[in-house]
Amino acid sequence: MLHLGGRIGDAVIAGTGLLPEVIRDTVTRIDAGARAAGRDPATVAIWFTTRTALHDDRAKALENVKASVSSILNHSMRQTLENKLVPDELRGRIREYVDGYVLYDHVVSGGANPRRMDALGLTHYAMRRFALAGDTNDWIARIEQLATAGATQLWLNAEGGSLDRQTHYMRVLGEQIMRRFI
Repeated sequence: MLHLGGRIGDAVIAGTGLLPEVIRDTVTRIDAGARAAGRDPATVAIWFTTRTALHDDRAKALENVKASVSSILNHSMRQTLENKLVPDELRGRIREYVDGYVLYDHVVSGGANPRRMDALGLTHYAMRRFALAGDTNDWIARIEQLATAGATQLWLNAEGGSLDRQTHYMRVLGEQIMRRFI
């Protein structure tokens, strides 16, 4: 946890993805950077970002997060695919996706970008790489997988929508999911 008086580099926010090989590579790179700076890697907290959606209906959660995932797929792959552990069979399709990304349709649910991601067969990969989405059981299983792979600190965003909906899912997160990991 960061505190007042902390130093730059006490924590890193990693948006590289949540696949096991990506997590391992990210941790290895951050550890190497810490050592090069004369720091003990164990003193650097690594927070993995994720695009999230929690819903009682798994399919609705996946649909709710798709536009956000389409955005991070574009953002993370825009400059280059080198050293990003992208499977060879997806490289051409990801490049095509990024080259045709519709900026004015950025993060629009059901918009052009999520539809193109689907059409290019990238949705499954992008969801596995960047999302924590589904119902309570999906979240618990996914967090267990991520922790096993080395992502033990996750940066989550709150569920959107009405205040009642946000309150409901914050309660579900705290009472049904997070208490499993305390």
